[in-house]
Amino acid sequence: LQKVAFLTLSFPLGSLIDRIKRKYVIVLAHLLFIASTILLLISRGYTQLLFTHLTFPLSTPLWNAYGVLKADMVQRDTRGRVLGVISTLANLAAIPASGLAGFLYDFDPTCPFILTIILGAIAGAIVFLKVDEPKTREE
Repeated sequence: LQKVAFLTLSFPLGSLIDRIKRKYVIVLAHLLFIASTILLLISRGYTQLLFTHLTFPLSTPLWNAYGVLKADMVQRDTRGRVLGVISTLANLAAIPASGLAGFLYDFDPTCPFILTIILGAIAGAIVFLKVDEPKTREE
């Protein structure tokens, strides 16, 4: 069901990236992800868990706004290098993430999810408050 929801919503939600400011779409993605993570934490039965898995795909197509915004912000002649560095740094940060999540899970199974909510809220706030979109979009 999650894939059906994702496939059904991908195009309309993805096209939202082209209609409104990209940073608003990114903030919406963070809010939907945070909401679905909270729903996962408070789920106490199959129906609630199923609802969580149907709400999560709402945020998935919206994450593409990050890539589109990066492309708009970086000059064409340096785009490959800059996006390569960003990807490398993101993957380097992901290396210890599984170990940290495992450690937090052993401490309390809800801790990795709570940390994800906190970091998602911080990242969304940074994008909303600090990112200035370019006046023109990449053609």
